[in-house]
Amino acid sequence: MEAEIKDLIPVLKNEKKNNSTKKAAAWALGKIGERLAVPDLNAILDDKEASESAKKYARLALVFGNKLT
Repeated sequence: MEAEIKDLIPVLKNEKKNNSTKKAAAWALGKIGERLAVPDLNAILDDKEASESAKKYARLALVFGNKLT
């Protein structure tokens, strides 16, 4: 699980990735049964240097997983 998270989190932050790819990564992160991705997603939301796009898809991942805090 942690390997998948480590692969998917950078997709949300990568401005060169298209929105469909980011949405798919957000969906996958949200569907991971364990709450392992939540700290990484919250870190994106708290990062002042993260793009609005990255924050948007981090929020989407939390919504997909019903883990919005």
